[in-house]
Order: sequence, then structure tokens, then C-alpha cells
Amino acid sequence: MRKVIYYLMVLILVLSLVGMTSAMDNVEYNAVYLLTNGKETLTQKLYFSNDKMRMEMDGKKGEKISMIVRVDKNVTWILMDEQKMYMEQKVDPEMVKQYAKQFEGYETKLTKIGSEKLLGYDCDIYENVEGKNKYKYWLVKNKNAVLRSILFENGKEKLRIEAKEINFRKQADSLFEIPDGYQKFAFNLKIPKQ
Repeated sequence: MRKVIYYLMVLILVLSLVGMTSAMDNVEYNAVYLLTNGKETLTQKLYFSNDKMRMEMDGKKGEKISMIVRVDKNVTWILMDEQKMYMEQKVDPEMVKQYAKQFEGYETKLTKIGSEKLLGYDCDIYENVEGKNKYKYWLVKNKNAVLRSILFENGKEKLRIEAKEINFRKQADSLFEIPDGYQKFAFNLKIPKQ
């Protein structure tokens, strides 16, 4: 369970830094990202299609976890591929709106500091400083997809998320559905009366 929580936290960070704007701007693509935090590096595959997103990540012991976010259905599914099971979490649209509010005006805080070509794409480089933290983003021009993002804390690189490949094309609808043969994992959590 601790691994699931860890992967969920990584997903939230990735959505914040890498792809939320792409999903909202109707840009369809898939990408392979490397997430480097100190000496640890994780590989993550992301798929975006309008208001749908899929993330696949391999754990340290080779286990695979996938997550599908369906804004159109107000649901998130966490797939446990080895067990052929999934967990379902309903998403409250009001909570999503509250979450999005914290990013209102964020674009206005970004300062363009240069340009660079990554993976054959022309990118604009943006920077944002918040207290002791500095963020840099490399956004593909006219696509609004992030190819690299770096978080600096107290001037030192803390986290790097970098695309190793990216493909702008229509994504298969089946990527955003629960695979055949998967069983729903049910929690039987009983809360004691007080």
C-alpha cells in the first residue's frame, strides 16, 4: 500500500509539472519520461487524449502500476497488472475545481528566459520562482507539452522530469479503459463506532 501512495504522490507531482495543460488543450500524445530525484530514477509512460490521461510506472522490484484518469467520467482507476485487479476512485468535480483554483494566474508568474531544441522540437524555456524554490519548464511551441521540468530548492536541483521520447498523434481509446479480465478490488474497511 505504501508503494501505491508513493506512486500517487509522484503522479500528482507529474500532473502539476508535466501534463495538466496538455490534457486540457486537446493535445494528444504519448511520452516516456525519466523522473530523477537525487540518485533514484524512475521511468514513466504518459498518454494524453483530450480529457483522459494514462500513466504507467515500473516499481523498484519490477512491478508495474498504471493509473487512468477519466475527467469525462469523474473517475480514476489504479490498475494492478500482476493481480489483474483495479481500484476505483470517484472524482468530485467540485474538488477538481478547487484544485484548479490554486493554479489560477500561474501562467502570469512564468517568465520566458530562452529557447532550446529538445527531441527535435523547438521549446520555449520558462522559469517561476516561489520563495526558495525555482522551477524551469521546457514547453514545445504550439503544443503546450512539457519536455523537461526541473525543481530547484535553495539553488540545488531537487527533481528533474525529462522526456526521452514523445509522439504527437491520436491515442487509442483502449488505453483509457479497464482491460478485459480485470476484477474490481474492494476495500472492506470498517470504521469502529465511537
